[in-house]
Amino acid sequence: MKKVLIVDDELEYLEILKKGLQKYEGRFEVLTALGGEEAIKALKIEYISVLVTDLIMPEMGGLELLAHMTRNYPTTPCIVMTGYDSPELREIVRRKDILHYIAKPIDFNELAWAILEGLDRLDRDDFKAGVSVSSLLQLINIEQKTCLLEVRYGEKKKGGFYFDKGILYNALYDDLKGEDAALEMIGWDQADFRFKSLPKEDIEQRINRNLMSLIMGKQDSKMKQ
Repeated sequence: MKKVLIVDDELEYLEILKKGLQKYEGRFEVLTALGGEEAIKALKIEYISVLVTDLIMPEMGGLELLAHMTRNYPTTPCIVMTGYDSPELREIVRRKDILHYIAKPIDFNELAWAILEGLDRLDRDDFKAGVSVSSLLQLINIEQKTCLLEVRYGEKKKGGFYFDKGILYNALYDDLKGEDAALEMIGWDQADFRFKSLPKEDIEQRINRNLMSLIMGKQDSKMKQ
């Protein structure tokens, strides 16, 4: 029986989700974890086929958990539960990313469909490993998170995205800065992520376009190539 791990910081809500998926117990088994730290412990013990996580949780949030999944379980499909929805976000995560998302309030049939689709794609190996850079950046924007997202690609490429309350205001990679650096890194696949606090020294704002404009612009340029 394939196992699905659902992660949230509210025990009552976990029980509601587990009960709502009972009629699918012949297709998969539902396990629960109360927060990101408990999820990591469960992942070490159980073989998890699909991860479902809330974004906003104390201590270790959903974004940090997704970064952990990309580093350690890059072929495990992940489903994010979020109160935000938009056609642009659906387009970003629709492609062959391991990431899917469900808008709140959660529809149990829609969640079950996403889980089953993840299991099917896992069987067919029908996605690129890891969470894409563009997907994670959009989720940081949604959560309005303040952070430095360090991104590594391969053995030598390393850069960073600087966010203030979800707004991308600078990016650095090699000798590139601002939009040029951001556009370069947005195109990376199978990257490794680390969340860090912003440095104490002020980082100059070099990006004035909104994040979605940057992502869609990168997608358009790749299609024209």
